[in-house]
Amino acid sequence: MLTNIIEWALLPPGITCILVLFGLIFSMSWRRLGHTLIGIGLFLLYLGSIPFTTAILARAIEPAEVLTVDVAKEIDADAIIVIGGKRNLTANEFGSVDPQDNSLTDTVSLDNNTINRLRYTAQLIKAINVKEENNNIEIILSGGQLHPKGPSRAQLMAAALKNDFNIQQEPYLESRSLTPYESAMFSLDLVANREINKVILIGDAWELPRITDAFRHTFSSNKKIEVIPAPVNFRDSKHLGLELWLPQGKAIELNNKAMGEIISRVVYRYFYL
Repeated sequence: MLTNIIEWALLPPGITCILVLFGLIFSMSWRRLGHTLIGIGLFLLYLGSIPFTTAILARAIEPAEVLTVDVAKEIDADAIIVIGGKRNLTANEFGSVDPQDNSLTDTVSLDNNTINRLRYTAQLIKAINVKEENNNIEIILSGGQLHPKGPSRAQLMAAALKNDFNIQQEPYLESRSLTPYESAMFSLDLVANREINKVILIGDAWELPRITDAFRHTFSSNKKIEVIPAPVNFRDSKHLGLELWLPQGKAIELNNKAMGEIISRVVYRYFYL
């Protein structure tokens, strides 16, 4: 709870609300200071609500290199590790009705970003396994339960790979982690005693540089395992014209997430790596 309050106060639109509030208070006695704070708050609110800011932040935090399927299948990786994203706890359309009380159950699913990671993963698995013939690449799905209801993210990803993308190969599940650092530690337990020297790490483009640092730091402490990042879900701002400068609710959400990622990288660098 305290962490959420601090995050709200440091990131837009929370910080802009605080500035405007203090501006209104100070304007009663110190008009110039109050008006200045209100102006700064409104200006930051505008910056935090336009896609142009999203494009600038995305350019700063997204990795420059992309690992296409054609390139990935040629690097002779021994394993693929997929980082789980968020769960959708209200996917009622995929649920089932409990005949006893007529209530919906099993309504937990994956969010769209995670589905996109799995789509890329499935294509990569099929391409690599065809190239290697009978030598299937190891699959590790990582993600615990951020909410106690329903299956873990790793379990949901395993079901999606099998049922939605026709990947019948059994993956290894890491269902304990709640953070990227824990994901790296618990994934190391799965690969430490296997002949794995090179892994492809799949995750969202905005988060993957931080996650890759955590994995490289953790893996290097045990055995030399090369970690190759494979980012997905890049943000497209090249086809926006006037919309770049128009405030949008979606832009507020993305800018908040991007600023949160920048803060997270600083925290990881000083406390985890």
